[in-house]
Amino acid sequence: MEMRFFKTLAALCALIIAQCTMDHIAGGGGGSDVGNGVVIGKIVTGDGTSPVNTRVLLIPSDFNPEIGDFASNVYVDTVNSDGVYMFTAPKLSAYNLSAFSSGSGCRLLASEIHPEPDSSVTVRSDTLRSPGVLQVMISGGFDRANGYLYVPGTTIAAALPATAAFVTIDSVPSGSLPELCYAVKNGDRPTPIRYAVAIAPGATTVLYNSSWQYARRLFLNTGASGAAVAGAVYNFPVLVRLTKNNFDFSGAQSKGGDVRFAKRDNSPLSYEIERWDSLAQLAEIWVKVDTVFGSDTGHYIIMYWGNPQAVSASNGAAVFDTASGFQGVWHMNDAPTAPIHDATANKYSGTRFGQSFASGTNYVQMIGTAGSTMNFPKNGFYSVSAWVYADTLDLKYHIIASKGNTQYNLEIRKTNNWQFNEYKDLTGWEVTNSPATANVWTYLTGVRSGANEYLYVNGICTNNTPWTETNTFTRSTADDFFIGRRTDLVDYFFNGMIDEVRVSSVDLGADWVKLCYMNQRPDDRLIVFK
Repeated sequence: MEMRFFKTLAALCALIIAQCTMDHIAGGGGGSDVGNGVVIGKIVTGDGTSPVNTRVLLIPSDFNPEIGDFASNVYVDTVNSDGVYMFTAPKLSAYNLSAFSSGSGCRLLASEIHPEPDSSVTVRSDTLRSPGVLQVMISGGFDRANGYLYVPGTTIAAALPATAAFVTIDSVPSGSLPELCYAVKNGDRPTPIRYAVAIAPGATTVLYNSSWQYARRLFLNTGASGAAVAGAVYNFPVLVRLTKNNFDFSGAQSKGGDVRFAKRDNSPLSYEIERWDSLAQLAEIWVKVDTVFGSDTGHYIIMYWGNPQAVSASNGAAVFDTASGFQGVWHMNDAPTAPIHDATANKYSGTRFGQSFASGTNYVQMIGTAGSTMNFPKNGFYSVSAWVYADTLDLKYHIIASKGNTQYNLEIRKTNNWQFNEYKDLTGWEVTNSPATANVWTYLTGVRSGANEYLYVNGICTNNTPWTETNTFTRSTADDFFIGRRTDLVDYFFNGMIDEVRVSSVDLGADWVKLCYMNQRPDDRLIVFK
């Protein structure tokens, strides 16, 4: 059916071109000038009926409705009974196409139409849709007396209000507006304030932070198709990974200083940039989200960028807040000769003894943490987690993270098991373990919840039944926190790689642990870019 339609359009176009005159019908459909291109297409309705009384405009993509001459620049046609329209157009680089039905009030907007001289362009068949409303927050630097907003290549424009916080534009075609600009009457060139503005049909779209040119919604998919987490998780640091496949680094500052995050009501969200590499087009950013809803696909946060005047607001201590239980967070991304930075306000930065863990003799010591907030009572509430890559399993102990021999640690046991321990005074270690795997990144979390102990591997609880390895040592909290070894033994080094080590003074819970894994795994299952 569609193929027959386009064949009919092509034949109609050829017939009209053959019969064309030299008259130029400015602002009207039909007719042709020698060398001009022809734009043809079809408009349909949602219920399949004929879109009678639908007016179609072909508008140069840089047209400014406040100062442009409509009669000389805009081409107008009305669809026939089949919904077909046709224009001849001068040899400009690009046009937009706008349509409006006076009967239903439905509209549409199509962009990037490029007529070619002496040839026809067939626009993809499109459907009239209910329009939406756009509200734009007025920036403090806007000229309320002379300023206005407009969408280039359309007839959409609105003057700024004298005192109101927002300018409201009604009857905006739903879909994506390619660009929204701010301009001043008789002023300099207009300023783009936002690209790719998504307009929802029959709803009001609110645009905040008009000093930022770009915005994108990041949906947090905890449904079955995403992270598959059932319960709500609170004050959660969401990892946002940017690559050349999901982000245009050329639109942001070279170090990401203009990046911001907000909830849908424009409440700001704290964030920390762990890495921003414009050359490699890679970035990792942690964003603190107050509530990640369980079994949900509609919740989203908004990322803003594109403001040359903005100053970075990256703040790890706000994301990994000690009030939320974070007592130490080490991203392990520091330069080879630099201390291992603690992202929390505790600043338990580590002294590096060696450049990596690959040699099996190197480690990191958080000097001065012996009497710190990383001490927890036996049968307390706390969690220890890390990403680990074991180079080998050799029937030896390999310490991942440890607060002394007689408090708690995460390790590989000599039986080639992942293991989480808490020491009981004069009794021994309470142990939960699970089979270990070499040569693959694995996410481990040990959780102590009063008398209960849990070991999670890749977000799944693999053991919640601790057993006791007896010993008669006196329990001590006098040792520093270590990554890659234990303070009392020099031959229990870790051999491999360790990343993203965390210690929390709370029982994080199963949903939190699973969400961490699903978000941080290489193929992130939480965030959906839209």
